[in-house]
Amino acid sequence: MMNPRTLIPAVIGAVAFLMPAAAIAGGGNAGSFAHPFYNSDSSAKLAQGTWRFDCWAEANCDSPKIPGFYYYGKLKDSAADGDWVYTDGKIDGYGWAHSASAENHKGSDSPAISIAQKVSYSDPPGKGKIQVCRHRTGLIPNVCTASNWKYAD
Repeated sequence: MMNPRTLIPAVIGAVAFLMPAAAIAGGGNAGSFAHPFYNSDSSAKLAQGTWRFDCWAEANCDSPKIPGFYYYGKLKDSAADGDWVYTDGKIDGYGWAHSASAENHKGSDSPAISIAQKVSYSDPPGKGKIQVCRHRTGLIPNVCTASNWKYAD
């Protein structure tokens, strides 16, 4: 019979090893952001915002070769202040992916623009979030509000 003092760490190690693999293999989680999702001064608005994660192709699903965190919605510049608004996405331990950004330069009298963005790197994301921002020029900081983290499983 195996000694319980050696068995318990072995079982915990096996579970800790298998849990991330199962979470990554499953993927495919989806949901909605707060509606509408504003930045902190309400000058930028994301309406009908949704998000989803791809699952691994190895998990028998239709998925691209590089899974990612997708977000969608209607971005509106809701203040006639001369600034423009944008969104950024972020996954796992990486910084804000400015290349996965959407912008609206039109001001408060324009309609919202539809956005569809993907954030991905070489490994499948386990969590992702977005920020909705008002871009201000010069040394004045942008006004952004970030969502809570969304998880792949």
